[in-house]
Amino acid sequence: MLLHAKHFHLDNNKLSGKIPPQLFSSNIMILLHLILNGNNLIGSIPETIGNVQTLEVIRFGRNAQSGTLPWNLSNLVNVNEMYLSNNKFAGPIPNLTGMSLAYV
Repeated sequence: MLLHAKHFHLDNNKLSGKIPPQLFSSNIMILLHLILNGNNLIGSIPETIGNVQTLEVIRFGRNAQSGTLPWNLSNLVNVNEMYLSNNKFAGPIPNLTGMSLAYV
């Protein structure tokens, strides 16, 4: 468990497959940047991402992800950047009003 990693900068690689939900399974994880844009990721964003209350930057753009966005993205009140563009998400956008600092 990478509970104190702070930064996952894995952009513009050839990562593929689904993001494992257990990556974010702990609510004591300290992660500030989750940057996975420009890969070949598929599937949905795991709902367990809502457990990581310390997140400030989320970048999933330019992948092949699909499904609905996790309803608990609004739990991430410290996020100030979130990029989800160029994917295949469907369904409603979660209520993000709690993310008062976000540039989405």
